[in-house]
Amino acid sequence: MSQRQRIVIAQQQRLALNTSLHSAIRLLRSDTAGLTRYLEEQAAENPHLRLSAPEPPAPGDWLPRWTGVLGPVQQGRGGSAEPAAAQPSLMAHVVAAIRTLDLTRPAQRIALALVEALEPSGWLGRAPEAVAKDLGLPPD
Repeated sequence: MSQRQRIVIAQQQRLALNTSLHSAIRLLRSDTAGLTRYLEEQAAENPHLRLSAPEPPAPGDWLPRWTGVLGPVQQGRGGSAEPAAAQPSLMAHVVAAIRTLDLTRPAQRIALALVEALEPSGWLGRAPEAVAKDLGLPPD
């Protein structure tokens, strides 16, 4: 029996986590206590890191990170901040948009029934089939 030597070329692909990816995943999975403990350990090892306690929020400042979401703040008399005027609700906005469309009476009736089924989040709170059943129409 003769044995022949062969050269075989094969290609493989594999994933490996390096140290930095492994530590990043560990940090993302940690809770507040774990993250605090990790930061304290890193500050103990690195003299350039300094940890300071967060400042407690002022009374009435319950959501300091989201001030831009609530709309522009206007200065009133006496320098006190007043919230911006209230915007129309989702339902009022959609009804106004429906009235600008040139819909037939039956189509407008269907559209207004769908508006009544809207949740404040913008999703339909009822199935379209149930809305059609209430109107006495086929689901399509």
